[in-house]
Amino acid sequence: MNSDNKYLNIKSRRKYFIFICLYFFLYPICKLLFGRKKNWIVCERGNDAQDNGFLFFKYLIDHHPEIKPVYLINKTSPDYLKVKKIGKVVEFQSFKHFMMVIGSPVKISSNLFGYAPWVQMTTYLRRNKTRDINVFLQHGVIKNYHEGLCSDNCKAIDLFVCGAKPEYDYVLSEFRYNNSVPQYTGFARYDSLEDFKTKNQILLMPTWRSKLSAISDECFINSDFYKEWVNLINNSKLLERCKKANLTIKFYLHYALQNYSHLFKGNEIVKIVNFGEEAVQDLLKESKILITDFSSVYFDFGYMNKPVVYFQFDESTFYDEHYTKGYFDYRRDGFGDVCLKTDETVNSIIKIIDNKFDAEKKYLDRMNTNFVYRDNKNCERIFNCICELRDKK
Repeated sequence: MNSDNKYLNIKSRRKYFIFICLYFFLYPICKLLFGRKKNWIVCERGNDAQDNGFLFFKYLIDHHPEIKPVYLINKTSPDYLKVKKIGKVVEFQSFKHFMMVIGSPVKISSNLFGYAPWVQMTTYLRRNKTRDINVFLQHGVIKNYHEGLCSDNCKAIDLFVCGAKPEYDYVLSEFRYNNSVPQYTGFARYDSLEDFKTKNQILLMPTWRSKLSAISDECFINSDFYKEWVNLINNSKLLERCKKANLTIKFYLHYALQNYSHLFKGNEIVKIVNFGEEAVQDLLKESKILITDFSSVYFDFGYMNKPVVYFQFDESTFYDEHYTKGYFDYRRDGFGDVCLKTDETVNSIIKIIDNKFDAEKKYLDRMNTNFVYRDNKNCERIFNCICELRDKK
């Protein structure tokens, strides 16, 4: 086993060495072709366009014709045609993608170095400060401590966008960046949350579990995660109340667990939504109640002042298997009731339905504490921050 690991390490080092040689050999050519100030690249994970990356790309197209942004995405992505209709796209992991990442003066992604085509380039960017501008748009408000996101491990980040004021304060104090790197601008996608119309719909959107990301279907079915969420979407009391109120339930698994989506079965009230079938932004805007566990998606709901319920059946073990708990305490700072059991969760949902889908005042106050900016200018602030960095360089 040790010899196998040693072989893999040697193989990985060789790939990294080859990448470095190729990087510096092509550097002057790529800078000549794509080094002009207007050539910005934007990306999310390479196979989607539903988050801050896409919304900021659309903002650039609509408001800044002097910039010529390029969106990096696979042609096989269900979002590919959506992006191509509004702007220029380049195939993710193509040779042109590789050259553009080397040459472009501004690199923007909602995932950490998500615009990098290969692991070797991600590793290089993490380790080395570059002359280009690297923008981390984020895809969720940070509420826990991530050592991997600290400045020591992400030397190339020039702009670390924060979506909420307490998050900004936490990143500034704990993640060891120069004060100019983290900026509270609000998320790009929040601009699209200013105008929404709800349907008679409840959204169930749990986050992922690291130990469930790469297991067999049989093991997944036997997990507490699967059993608890199946019990909730089949709870007779909840289904009867939803039927009486003419409500439907949309169940959407986290991106990292989408491979197990087929194991959940819908019913008369519940629809299982697979990746690519509906935009996450649309699901959030259309739904009247959000049921989640630890997913930061509740910040989007809080931005819209809509009620949230936390179903945290594995509260006692979640942080042991995931991140170190940060500044956010769900009972003190949360936007809704914290429930450990199915019956409690159902009762909280019914309470909100009976209250005509209005969030309680104490939760509204907490939402307002998090979001200082509610002016539809988040993209504008991000753009101005990038331009200031560009002008300095």
